[in-house]
Amino acid sequence: MVTLSVMAVLYGLYYFPHATGGLADRVIRAYLVAQARGVGILIHVFDPLVRVTGTRVSGAFALDIVKDCSSLDVQALFLAAIIGFPASGRAKLLGCGSGILVLNAANLLRMLGLYLAGMRAPEWFDVLHEEVMPLALMLVTCGCFALWASRALLVARTSDERAR
Repeated sequence: MVTLSVMAVLYGLYYFPHATGGLADRVIRAYLVAQARGVGILIHVFDPLVRVTGTRVSGAFALDIVKDCSSLDVQALFLAAIIGFPASGRAKLLGCGSGILVLNAANLLRMLGLYLAGMRAPEWFDVLHEEVMPLALMLVTCGCFALWASRALLVARTSDERAR
């Protein structure tokens, strides 16, 4: 029940139609700008003419980094799953922090892949953008949780055995 409650709150915050210019809107926009800058750095290796202006990445191909590109939805799912899992607070904190880092890195790689596809194989862009990459990001999310959960259970089991 905890997972479902946390998921409802996080998804509610994510999908709520925040007022333009309000605090939530500004925070999300700053996050999107940071992601655009991050992917711009990665893209620069393949396209030295790439430019990032706000949330727009342009060069041999153009990407607009919008809220749906942010991976915040899978991050919310990941956080809810960890918070609802029976593990220590320390394990949950470490899992949330490391998982968010991995998911952000995976999302930057996803955006890099989309840029390269748009640049080199534009006929594949739509299917990659709408079908393949979201599934891949969800699989990374599930994999991160499975790895964390198995480790958390192992640590808990080891601690129980030592306590006996």
